[in-house]
Amino acid sequence: MLRAVWLTIGKEFLLIRRDRVGLFMLIIAPIAVIAAAGFSLAKIYGGRTASRGGYTVAIVDEDHGAIGRAILDAIARQPGLAVLHSDGRAEAEDLVRRRKLAVVGIVIPKGTTETIRTRREGAARALYRSGQVSADH
Repeated sequence: MLRAVWLTIGKEFLLIRRDRVGLFMLIIAPIAVIAAAGFSLAKIYGGRTASRGGYTVAIVDEDHGAIGRAILDAIARQPGLAVLHSDGRAEAEDLVRRRKLAVVGIVIPKGTTETIRTRREGAARALYRSGQVSADH
């Protein structure tokens, strides 16, 4: 009985050795499928595929006040976000629209801290990658 099992296994290895496509499908294809599924599902199960997070945000802090720092700190603490600090609006727009290194640009305008302290209406601006859409509020 045991001899019949070994003969069957030996015969199967001979058949697989002759069939190059079958050998490929038997060894390489499962590795490729497992790797693709692992990378695509990594974020769902808590893994990291990027060094810091999934989305990059370009931020310009023109205010340099307490509210600006609070906004920056709150965004930096988010586990799914990586922050790129920009020196100006033009650089943030370049990061978002042309270089495509960030998915959105956030501008904290000068005077935001004072505006919120005195409860006046302020302006917030968002730069989006797709098209020329921007919002001022």
